[in-house]
Amino acid sequence: MKTEHTGAGPQDFIQSAYTNNRAAVEANLLILMASALSGRLQAWRRAKSERRAAQTTFKKVRDELNGMTDRDLADIGIKRGMIDAIAREAAV
Repeated sequence: MKTEHTGAGPQDFIQSAYTNNRAAVEANLLILMASALSGRLQAWRRAKSERRAAQTTFKKVRDELNGMTDRDLADIGIKRGMIDAIAREAAV
């Protein structure tokens, strides 16, 4: 949309241009806000997925080691009290 310049000062011209293009400015602002929100939502989903994968790995390793006998654990150099720490390290 073209704005006519009536000889008023630059501030009046800018205000007039803004008023005439207000819908476009507001639409662009909404697009920017939606884009930022979308990026944050994607980051949240990605982090949630990574946490879930880490939890799954932790549980699998812990359950596998807890299912072994003390002798089997000793054969691989692990004491029963070390199982949670080993499972946490595996999940990282």
